Amino acid sequence: MENIRFNEQLIKQLSALEGVEKVTPKMICFTNKFKLYAVNRKRQEGIFAYQIFAEAGVDISLFGKRYFQDLLKSWNQQFTKEGSLAFEPKTKGRPRKTSENVQHMTSDELKAKVAYLEAEVDFLKKLRSLEEL
Repeated sequence: MENIRFNEQLIKQLSALEGVEKVTPKMICFTNKFKLYAVNRKRQEGIFAYQIFAEAGVDISLFGKRYFQDLLKSWNQQFTKEGSLAFEPKTKGRPRKTSENVQHMTSDELKAKVAYLEAEVDFLKKLRSLEEL
């Protein structure tokens, strides 16, 4: 699929297909459900990758047979590593930082932490007032 560009008409046509999640002028993204369907179909029935895509309504002449083989091979490798969760959405980016995991602290621990932080603030206020003298 090197250097292929989808025009507006083709984008609308491909976007209307059930197994397609999104289409841009340069790429096509398939739904997770379709990826799982395609991998299972290939594994169980052993049919050619381009046949699976053709049955889904994708015009295979736009891409060539090799594109679909490589795509399905990649999905199959993901499926082999991660199982059916391979195509589930994954969280992106850095995990949220929670200070000392406050959600798992008891009421007494939280009260003690608040008291400590209040004492720390008081200390810093006194320190700042001494510096101003």
